[in-house]
Amino acid sequence: MTKSILNNSMETILVVIMKMQIGYCAYSEDVPGCISTRENMQEIKFNMTEAIAFHLEGLKGENDDIPMKLKGEYCVEFIDENDKIV
Repeated sequence: MTKSILNNSMETILVVIMKMQIGYCAYSEDVPGCISTRENMQEIKFNMTEAIAFHLEGLKGENDDIPMKLKGEYCVEFIDENDKIV
């Protein structure tokens, strides 16, 4: 289950969003290999949240190791490269 609203009883997945020359790029050190690029902030947040859920489904389907933060319920927090919440 993914949620974009912070909740202290859930693990928090930090996603870093960077402004590029054209659009935005996002990644999470909590979810290695999961990245996204989009044209605007709203799209990148939505797409990265979906990408994390899709990545988790793929890990489960392949019986791969699941990062600890993804083993239960989690929320996604977006920050910029200066650690400011966006």
